[in-house]
Amino acid sequence: MSNPKDDIKLFQYDEKRKEESEKIRYLFHKNVGIEKWKYLLRCKLQNITPVEQGELSDFEYFLITNPFRKKEKSEYFYLLINNNPVTLLKTMEDENGIIELDLSTASKYMGKGYATMAVSLVEPILFQNPNIQGLKMIDLSNYGQTSKIAVKLGYHHVSEGDFFFKENPNFNLRNSDTARKF
Repeated sequence: MSNPKDDIKLFQYDEKRKEESEKIRYLFHKNVGIEKWKYLLRCKLQNITPVEQGELSDFEYFLITNPFRKKEKSEYFYLLINNNPVTLLKTMEDENGIIELDLSTASKYMGKGYATMAVSLVEPILFQNPNIQGLKMIDLSNYGQTSKIAVKLGYHHVSEGDFFFKENPNFNLRNSDTARKF
């Protein structure tokens, strides 16, 4: 877990603060180790001529080769420890008002509780919306890390579909014609 002296913040990617948001995204990708070969492979598969770094800084090159692609109804949150992004939490809302959480933590920070911390900080933000039915987590990890986080935070396992779900305590059933019980 973090040191009590650590400065812990949750940062939400924001188009209004695009420059700061892009710097945080760049630092996270650098921590995770997103490599140039993935960009070159993407170019090859899409039959695009790759951009050479040349005189561009690493940050400028990153912006060109890894453009931000926000999908509809998705948000991006970064857990910052001493202004260093260690965990990315991406949310994707479906048509039923269920938000799927997708977690990614830089390898040198794994197993230290940062992903759990990120989810626990984002939940209250998402649950403020009474039209959100709940949050869903699917464990695609090799060792069940997401399952452990979900259980620790009170999500229950839904065997039909094999995912974890946590109901929004503020969900307004009267405003929803898509409500579903798990």
